[in-house]
Amino acid sequence: MARFRFSSIIISAALAAFVACGGTIREGYVYKGSVDLTQHQHLKGKKIFVDPGHGAKSKEDGRVGPTGVTEEAVNLRVGLVLAAMLQGAGAEVKLSRTQDIDVTLDDRAKMVLDYKPDLFICLHHNGNPRPKDKVNYPSILIWGSRDENPASYDLAQLLLGEFNRMFVQKGVIASDYAVFRETGAKVLRETRAVCPGILGEFGFFTDREQEKLLKDESYNMKEAETYFAGISEYVKRGIPSATLMANQRVPDSADASLGLASRHPRLFIRTDSGTEKQGIEEGSLKVTLNDLPVPVTKVDARTFELNYGSLYAGGHKIRFSFRNLNHQSSMICYSSFAVGFAKDEYNTNIDAGKSMTANGSVREGLQRMLPALYAGFTDPRTDEITLNVAKGFEKLGIMPMAAYYYSSLWDFYPDSVFRNSVPQQYRLRHIPTDFFGRRVKWERY
Repeated sequence: MARFRFSSIIISAALAAFVACGGTIREGYVYKGSVDLTQHQHLKGKKIFVDPGHGAKSKEDGRVGPTGVTEEAVNLRVGLVLAAMLQGAGAEVKLSRTQDIDVTLDDRAKMVLDYKPDLFICLHHNGNPRPKDKVNYPSILIWGSRDENPASYDLAQLLLGEFNRMFVQKGVIASDYAVFRETGAKVLRETRAVCPGILGEFGFFTDREQEKLLKDESYNMKEAETYFAGISEYVKRGIPSATLMANQRVPDSADASLGLASRHPRLFIRTDSGTEKQGIEEGSLKVTLNDLPVPVTKVDARTFELNYGSLYAGGHKIRFSFRNLNHQSSMICYSSFAVGFAKDEYNTNIDAGKSMTANGSVREGLQRMLPALYAGFTDPRTDEITLNVAKGFEKLGIMPMAAYYYSSLWDFYPDSVFRNSVPQQYRLRHIPTDFFGRRVKWERY
């Protein structure tokens, strides 16, 4: 009996040593592959959230290959190797799971929101209802569109370039709305304002040849190395960020009702390239105030002043994005603030804005109406404002915003007397995914 216990201890110790040296892929795995992690020092200190999809329910949910390989098991093995590689290069890593357990989508999203990573990587493998056909290619999902989510698109491009080296049939980048038409992918949607994020589908477990590879731990390691290469290159090119600055205090969202002390603040954007080489790509900074393009004046390599014209009473929304000198996109960034109304100013600005828009002073008219619109979306005059705003953007030739406001009137105000004024081509189903962007902080200039 004692002899058996002694043997069990020796065997357990041997297995533990094997795992520690990079053996079987399970919790505690340490990478000992061919990639020299010391050559990726730019990853040091970066926070990366790795989410091996699903868990514990593959068989009941049908995520099983022809010979029994489960998607959740492959997702986890790849996630453990990728996490070990990133940690070996000096990154901070959090995994949504390290064992074969079910973690809800809500819990996964909450982990990301609490952790506030620099990147979010969700690991999956695809399935197909035509297992007898040869269907096998990689794909990467991002939340929303390329225009709404340029940073995630850049990350997806780099990853897909790496993925394609391992597949005969080249892969695709798609919006999550291409797959989940009504809601998008929940983990991407709920974390879209935190950091760049992607959901990768590294081939099909329903393809017999791919399934054979996916059950091979050396192939799982190769897949993780492919993810690592794309992530490392993305971080090396820099993760751009920014701060908004003003020459007066700008109340944050908690007390925005207090408004600005002055209607003529100087407003600035301070960029950070995410690399030692500061500065941004010439002409890449795109800024809007209340959806109207705003020109900027360059103060220095990192700082730009907004030439916004006038601020009228109501709500104001700044949105912007740019690319660093490595052509890497920032996230869409935004902040909001308020300007208080004087007595009767609300109706005065609506009426003046409507008249100006009709009589040629279109931009000035929009500058008056848009803050009033943002101040109250259920005000009895909101449908009228929305129609005139749509007409104003149409006159300026800013057709995406014209379409947005026309379709908003059609969809959101079903009993409006102005609804029949919406042109036929804009009576479309509106996708309810307004994305302002990643909220950025204000500092004093």
